[in-house]
Amino acid sequence: MRLDTLSGHGNHRFLQKKLVSGLAVASSMFTWMWVPTTSASVFDLEEVIVTAQKREQNLQDVGIAVSAFTGDQLDTLGFNNSSDVAMLTPGVHLGGNLAGQNLQFTIRGVAQNDFSDHTESPVAVYIDETYVAMAQGQRFAMFDLDRVEVLKGPQGTLFGRNATGGLAHFVTRKPTEETEGYIELEYGDYEKMRVEGAIGGALTDSVMGRISAQWTQQDAYLDNDYVVGGPGTLPGNADPALPPADDFGAEENAAVRAQLLFEFNEDAELLVSANWADSTLSTSPYQSEATAAVIDDQGRQRNAIKQPANSVAQAFDFETGAEILTGVFGPFPRAVPGGDALGYIDPDGIGLDHTSGDFSIDDLNTMETRALAAKLTWDLGGSELVVITDYKDYDKFMGMDVDSAPMNQLTVWFDAEVEQFTQEIRLQGETEKMRWVTGGFYMHAEYDNAIGFKAGNNSPMLLPPGTVAADYPAFVDQETDNIAVFGQIDYDLSDTLLLTAGLRVMQEEKDYDYALDVVVYPDLVPADKFAAGTNIGHFGDVVGLGVATDFQDDSSDTLWTGKIQLDWTPTEDLLIYAGINRGVKAGGFNAPIDFGGAQLTPGGYQYEYDEEILLAYEVGFKSTLFDGSTRFNGSLYYYDYQDYQGFVFAGVSGNVVNYDSTVIGAELELITSPLEGLDLMLTGSYFDATVDDVEVAPGIFEDTEPSYAPPVQISGLVRYAWPALGGELAVQAEVSYSDRFFYTLRNYDSHELESYTVGNARVSYTSDDEAWEIAAFVENVTDEEYGIMGFDISLFSGGSEIAAGAPRWWGVSARRNF
Repeated sequence: MRLDTLSGHGNHRFLQKKLVSGLAVASSMFTWMWVPTTSASVFDLEEVIVTAQKREQNLQDVGIAVSAFTGDQLDTLGFNNSSDVAMLTPGVHLGGNLAGQNLQFTIRGVAQNDFSDHTESPVAVYIDETYVAMAQGQRFAMFDLDRVEVLKGPQGTLFGRNATGGLAHFVTRKPTEETEGYIELEYGDYEKMRVEGAIGGALTDSVMGRISAQWTQQDAYLDNDYVVGGPGTLPGNADPALPPADDFGAEENAAVRAQLLFEFNEDAELLVSANWADSTLSTSPYQSEATAAVIDDQGRQRNAIKQPANSVAQAFDFETGAEILTGVFGPFPRAVPGGDALGYIDPDGIGLDHTSGDFSIDDLNTMETRALAAKLTWDLGGSELVVITDYKDYDKFMGMDVDSAPMNQLTVWFDAEVEQFTQEIRLQGETEKMRWVTGGFYMHAEYDNAIGFKAGNNSPMLLPPGTVAADYPAFVDQETDNIAVFGQIDYDLSDTLLLTAGLRVMQEEKDYDYALDVVVYPDLVPADKFAAGTNIGHFGDVVGLGVATDFQDDSSDTLWTGKIQLDWTPTEDLLIYAGINRGVKAGGFNAPIDFGGAQLTPGGYQYEYDEEILLAYEVGFKSTLFDGSTRFNGSLYYYDYQDYQGFVFAGVSGNVVNYDSTVIGAELELITSPLEGLDLMLTGSYFDATVDDVEVAPGIFEDTEPSYAPPVQISGLVRYAWPALGGELAVQAEVSYSDRFFYTLRNYDSHELESYTVGNARVSYTSDDEAWEIAAFVENVTDEEYGIMGFDISLFSGGSEIAAGAPRWWGVSARRNF
């Protein structure tokens, strides 16, 4: 019996047919139900104005696969988190690490789950046209927004910092002459409280201001049953330096945004903004799932499986499935059948009622962000000058239990300070037949980071021989400079045919300094930042790695991106587009924090990786039907990746490695208001993605799927509103289906997270003058238990750390607009 067979592939063709046929049936149903109406809809197409091409356009006139929600839609639908947007956007999913405390968008299978703080994501995030350089900075408060735009495919010829896979743009509400604002209160399950508000208006005849703020807090939702000496612990294994174990999932967040708009005259204005945000979170809420390595006849790990309930094996023979009583912890069987290395079994699997972790502090993790930005807009008569200056500063400190179980083995820590400065200058204009944009962009980013492990006083008994109680930090200093020039033209070949062509040329330089050290403490290991002690040199001096672990290097690359596309509008309600887009993301450097050599390659660590290049071929259509009440859009694409930057996790660390990859996929989006007061949305996506020749074991190469990339996603929303109680009552339901996906690139059996369906429900009331809005909601109505991310440490602790989605959650809110 072979244990490397991947499950679920046989369902894809069936699911793809179901997706297409389901959307077709839904389209026919909505056509039959449609009747003329003049009432406003929450999905009113005329209100969806985007700036995906650096000018205001109706969403349906943009020849890009873009999904957008206006601020009013976000408020009406009750969307407060980036995950809400991803849930209803076809082809978009969420990855990340630290059990979801760091989130990253994945678009059409383009993802890179590197948790090093000096890396950038292939899916860019912008806030008010300013780039977020730190990949882990994609977790932020979403409040007082004008709109959210999600653009798919390479975005290199218009946006300041190019992006290979796409981007998400969060645009905030700006100051206006009219004094207006709101305050909103929310209370819900797990003692969740949210206070949000904004006020703005004219300060003088030429100066307007707006200030917005949000504060949220919630208690833990994952109960921790840890008991010293309980199941999964060794006698004397408890570390007295660790505080009592708290429950998991508590957090507190605060954010403030202030803006001033100076109108110098009719032609020129300056927008200045300042942002501050601070988050305090519990230790990352991972849970342990017992897994076993699968070893071939040469002793190489070829797979990992969930530990069978009746098995006490440390590992299994690859060809026969026979049990092998061996592993990192020595030639002894597991203490309990079906348990991890020390016999721990989570009593409810990945359920949120019980877990047992010896390391959990409810206010351990912190993330603080500070930002200043200025945007000058100047109408020069026939053209417009836009100058954007931005500064961001991030301070991050986070820690978590590596094994996510009651064994005192390792904790991992992230201590990062990141500063970035960007400057963008654009000149744009139009003639009778042409619209054009040209400009330059500069970015400087400094990373001063430490990431590594703490081995407590009693944990070396569970680690490789020679390990001592100490810190094992990898220190990274990196400076990144990028300078680019770009331009794009839209030229009318005829009344119905538009040619778009764009180009970006950039120079990117990196200076990199890395050192993996060992810091030994004279007494107990403190449970805070990496502290001073006795530095005893390179990592290899302690655990026997035969390579040096200091590394310095620099890189200098000249890169380019380009785009060419034709848009055909045979009628005013139909757009058909086809184009080729070349995206690129510069190469970089790895910061391995290995234990036991799992990341070693011949000659040492693989520190450097090359730029990735994506050729994206896409055709699509956008149609508006039935006097503007229905929008039906779709796209078909093919991605040819060269040197795709894939993140490979092995042991307890990971490296980015270059591979070739291909993706073919399709997306459909249907939004309609067939009856007065009724809004319906149905979206779906399917893709087949392959990463070529991934080294799944030393010397063994196989084709795999990218991580955090469910091949099939289907979502729907229905909302019905009617006059009642002197205002409007509305009921709303959302449902989202995600296909199974892998959380690591090596695609072992135990890396696969099962498909899931999550539904939400909401009831709301809005007064006739729209001054009051009251709502009650339930998220995850069926209390679905599902995994969202994980890491495989089967050879290290006999398990995987798995993060589960949020449980059923109810809440009520009240909002006063003025």
